[in-house]
Amino acid sequence: MKQWTAPATATALALVIGAPAQADVSAMQVWESWRAQAEAFGQTITAQTEVDGDTLRLTDVVTTFDGPDGTLTGTLDTLEFQERADGTVAITLAPTYAFRMDMQDGTGTAQVDISVTHQGLAIIASGDADAISYSYLADTIAATVDSLVVDGVQQDATIAFTVSDMTGDYSVAGTDAPEIAGTITAGAIGVVIAGTDAEDGTVVDIRLDYAGVEATTDSVLAMMDSNDMAAMLAAGFSVGAEMLHGPASVAVAVQDGDEMFNLNMTMEGGSFYTALGADGMAYDIGAVGLDAAVSGSEIPFPELTASVDELGFGFDMPVQATDTPSEFSADLTLAGLTVADMLWMIVDPGQNLPRDPATLIVELSGQANWLFDIMDPELQENPPAGPPGELHALSLDDLTLSLVGARLTGTGAFTFDNTDLETFDGLPAPTGGIDLQLVGGQGLLDKLVGMGLVPEDQAMAARMMLGLFARPGDGPDTLTSKIEVRGDGAILANGQRLQ
Repeated sequence: MKQWTAPATATALALVIGAPAQADVSAMQVWESWRAQAEAFGQTITAQTEVDGDTLRLTDVVTTFDGPDGTLTGTLDTLEFQERADGTVAITLAPTYAFRMDMQDGTGTAQVDISVTHQGLAIIASGDADAISYSYLADTIAATVDSLVVDGVQQDATIAFTVSDMTGDYSVAGTDAPEIAGTITAGAIGVVIAGTDAEDGTVVDIRLDYAGVEATTDSVLAMMDSNDMAAMLAAGFSVGAEMLHGPASVAVAVQDGDEMFNLNMTMEGGSFYTALGADGMAYDIGAVGLDAAVSGSEIPFPELTASVDELGFGFDMPVQATDTPSEFSADLTLAGLTVADMLWMIVDPGQNLPRDPATLIVELSGQANWLFDIMDPELQENPPAGPPGELHALSLDDLTLSLVGARLTGTGAFTFDNTDLETFDGLPAPTGGIDLQLVGGQGLLDKLVGMGLVPEDQAMAARMMLGLFARPGDGPDTLTSKIEVRGDGAILANGQRLQ
């Protein structure tokens, strides 16, 4: 089954967590604004309305979204907007909001019944028609899957999402392309996904817990059409979100007959960032103080453990076709990796190798441009002939690999001639170089030979290759290398031509 379209799900949940799209100083204006914003997402809302003094009361509220892969229908018994003496509007929702997803595509069908409940939820809307703000708090908000039917078969599944001790604010400005910004803090967030596969009986239990969550969002909802992201971006659509969290844990247990697998992981903190707009797409995720333990019937040990001081991955890239290059970047960080002594005893029972924490850092940047719009659904289905884009510059800003007593570092930069696709067999001709330094490499090779892990003849070949590409550096057991590439096809190592 395909994933449900994000705008439909997001707006349905927004109705519950206290983030209606617009509000004004009167109860009726709040309701009309809310409904108009839902329609901008492709939803329709119907309800019975009644005015009682300063309160607009809605009953039998029904939200409906028809998408290419099915429908989403939500029901809310009551919804009240009460005008307050200070010009703000208090919003009260029924304790439970239920909605159903009916999905189908060429591979099958699914029906999902979800209920969202809250305790201690308070929402206050303020501002005017051009700039609406909301503040909200709740003791708990929980979303639970009550029923999951796939291809007509009821699934044994438990899926629940809970937010505790939540406070936040939310603002909306504009109507045609509303600018939405918000912040939220939560004492804890928990996720449970568990169940038994109806076909093979595999039992899965996944639990995620996060504490000290802080999140911000900043978006422009222009031309909401999830089937044409390219048109949305051209109209000014953008979305950005960042989350920081404190201690967190992940527990995964899988039982398949006599076979089992368990993963338990904790971290001191982490972060997540994502953004999408006409200027490009960015993604970044990281964690610090991570500890993991793995066990299972296929693992020949009671338990394997590892820890990482810092783990991160991110990228930033353009998404629209342009005639001129744009900046891009990517980075990977794996710092302070240590593994269980049990693994070391397999490869190094004599403790010949240093067991210092390992580190891998790669940071890249450059300039490139797409030759067609990668967000255009038609071009994705039928891309033009030839390369999808052009690479103009690439820099290795940092390369650091530290492992078992050896350390490799490097930096470099290249430019590319996209008019020359012949010199390097169809690739744009590069010009530039990279500087490398290896410390402790020869000593590591000697130890590997002494341990019998590397045959002497292979070690000799490795030393000859090092002699060809590197030269002695200033310190002991230090090798340096400068690799240069010229646009005419020449490749040099330390000034000596290799090609």
